[in-house]
Amino acid sequence: MSAWRFTSTLLLLAAPTLAGCAVELGGRVGVGGRVGTGEIPHFVWTSGVAGHTAILPNPGSRNGIYIGAEIESRNEATLGSRWSLGASLGFARVPQHLFGAPGLELHADAGTRILEGVLFPNGDSYLGATAALPIWLFPARQLSDVNNDPWILTRALELVFSVRGRAYFDHTLDLAHDLEPRYDATFGFAIRTRFVSDFM
Repeated sequence: MSAWRFTSTLLLLAAPTLAGCAVELGGRVGVGGRVGTGEIPHFVWTSGVAGHTAILPNPGSRNGIYIGAEIESRNEATLGSRWSLGASLGFARVPQHLFGAPGLELHADAGTRILEGVLFPNGDSYLGATAALPIWLFPARQLSDVNNDPWILTRALELVFSVRGRAYFDHTLDLAHDLEPRYDATFGFAIRTRFVSDFM
C-alpha cells in the first residue's frame, strides 16, 4: 500500500508538468530546390520525431503558447539526405477532449543542420513556419467517470495534419563557404501521443 501511495504522489506531482506535453512521429512530402537559380524543384520527403508542450494560462483555457523541439531526416531527390535539429515557438489551440475534435497550431521554426555530429556547420541554419491541425482520437470522458475513477496521468492519441515552409541557409563546404540557400514546401502527417490529466 505504501508503494502505491508513493507512486500516486509522484504522479500527482508530475501531472501539472507533463499534462499537455506531447510526442509525435511523422513524415512529410513536398517539393524543394535552390533559391535564385531557376533550378527545377525536386521531390522532398522527411521523417522525424518531435515533442512539444502547450502552456495554458489556466486549466479551463484551450488557447496557449506552443513550445516544441524536433529532430528530422530530410531527403531531396538527386541531393541525398541530411539531419536537422530545431525548436518551435507559437500559438496552440488544443482540441476538446471529444473524439474527432480539432485543434490548431501556428508556430515559427528555427534550427540547424547536423553534419558529422556538428551543429551549425559553416553557419548552416534554417527558418520556417508551420500550420497544423491536430484531431483528438480519444473517447469523451463522462463527469461520472471522472468522479469515480479520475485519471492522474494518462495518454491520448491525436492525428496531426500540417503544412510547412522552410528556408535553408546552407553554405558550400569549400574554403569560400558561399551561401547556397534552399527552400521547401511540404505537407505532413503524424501520430501524436499526448499526456492528459483530470487534475488539470
